[in-house]
Amino acid sequence: MLVAALVKATQPEFILEIGSHYGQTTERIAQVIRENEHGEFISLEIDPEMVGSASHRCSQYLGKEVEIININSLEYIPTKPIDFLFVDGSSERSKDVVHYLPYLSGHCIVVVHDSAYYLDQNEIILGIWEWDHISLNTPRGLLVMTR
Repeated sequence: MLVAALVKATQPEFILEIGSHYGQTTERIAQVIRENEHGEFISLEIDPEMVGSASHRCSQYLGKEVEIININSLEYIPTKPIDFLFVDGSSERSKDVVHYLPYLSGHCIVVVHDSAYYLDQNEIILGIWEWDHISLNTPRGLLVMTR
């Protein structure tokens, strides 16, 4: 999984995922946190049923380093700078990126999943900041940005 490989390569201290859904990516990122032997990972999910599914799938990783929280992503306020932001929640991805801009570390990587479906939002996101970026032509699209 590409997102997990990026986490492995960049070694972030704090990862925030928007949208756990069934927990496939959540589980993979949690595995990498354990392999990296450092870092903290919080995944946000608005749907309580999906939180249950993701929590069950990731049960062996939950605890000190990994947490899945049932909350609207626009209501969550991180307590530390975000080094890696993975946005895969609602169809309002640009709102999530804007909400978390003040909390991004100076070397943060932002990954937006399904970017092929939200081309208008990609323009909004890229217009907000002087991002270095690459848009990967995967079937659903993946926008990877850093500043």
